[in-house]
This record gives sequence, structure tokens and C-alpha cells, in this order.
Amino acid sequence: MKRLLFILLASLFVIFSCSADDTPDDDVAEDQDPPVETPIDDQTAVTDDDTDDLPDLPVTKTETMMIEGMEEEMTLNLLQDEEADFSVYIPNDMQGGFNDGDLNVYANFGGTLNEDARFFIYEESEAEVLTTLKGKGFSTEATDTMAFNFTDTEQALVKDGFVGRIGKFTHNDDDYTIGYYYPSEFGDGFSARLPLIVDSLVWHD
Repeated sequence: MKRLLFILLASLFVIFSCSADDTPDDDVAEDQDPPVETPIDDQTAVTDDDTDDLPDLPVTKTETMMIEGMEEEMTLNLLQDEEADFSVYIPNDMQGGFNDGDLNVYANFGGTLNEDARFFIYEESEAEVLTTLKGKGFSTEATDTMAFNFTDTEQALVKDGFVGRIGKFTHNDDDYTIGYYYPSEFGDGFSARLPLIVDSLVWHD
């Protein structure tokens, strides 16, 4: 009897063991992370590159100017901006920059910034610029001479103790206003630097 009971228990153990081995691994598979897909080479990310490339220009250059009848070398520094229509070089002893594509340059002679000695190019109408200048105490009067060789019209900026000019021109059907003003005592230094700036313009056409 004991022998028969032992055989029966052994048989049941074997049956249960086989059943456990045949159970599918579905539960285990559900706990595993899904396989990582290898990206296809031609499915690269698309970058938003709407800005035009700026012209590749030297960071600095050296030019010669005339001050009180004497030649003097001046280092010019490059100014560029993606929103501007042009690049420009300014003398090493001046400070400037672009704001929404508009250019302002100021005297910084001897390391002293003077915003009363200013050169500018704005993509705005002359009337808009004059409204701002009149708020600074400037008026205008007609002039028979032209300070720039590409302007359509020019007027003298008038204010006691200052020299100035404003003019308008067109480039690629866009209207621009160009001008400058400075205290009379800055005459030789500022006027000598103006051609260096204007002649260095590089349009982003």
C-alpha cells in the first residue's frame, strides 16, 4: 500500500513539472521593454535655417586717412548683423552697432564715448528720422554741396555748435536715410573717419 501511494505521488509531481515547463512566457514578455528602433540614416532632423549667410569678410583691416594734412593709419573693425542689409567697418576709436538693421556709430576718441558725435544709416524715411532729430534740437536747411556721392537729396543739420548732414538714398528699391552730426571741435577727427566708414559698406545683395 505504501509503495502504491509513493508511485502515485511521484507521478503527480512529474505531471505538474511538465505543465510548468510548457507554460508560455507571455507574462515575462509583457514586462520587457520594447525593442529600440535604429534610426534610418536619411531620417535626419531638419533645422530651421532661414537666415542668409553673412559675407565672409576679414574681422579687421587697415586704411589710411588724412588728419590736418598728415597721413595716419587706422585699424577698422567689422560690424555685421543678420537683420542688417549691409556689413560695415568702423575705426578702432569709435563704437557702434546695429539695432533692427539700423546702424549707429559714435566717437570714442581717447576711450571716451560721445554720443553727440554720431554717424547713422537707417532703413526709415528721412521724415521719420528728422522727427527724432528735431527732438534733439536740430533743424534743417538747404545745401548746395553733397557729402555723399550716392544720395538723392541732402540737407544740412543745424544746431548751435554742431556740424551735420542728412540725406536719403535708395538701394534695391529700399529707402534709406544716412547722416551724421558732431560738435564743431570734433571736425578734423570725425570728418576724416567718415569716408572710411562709408567706403567700407558691403551690401548683402
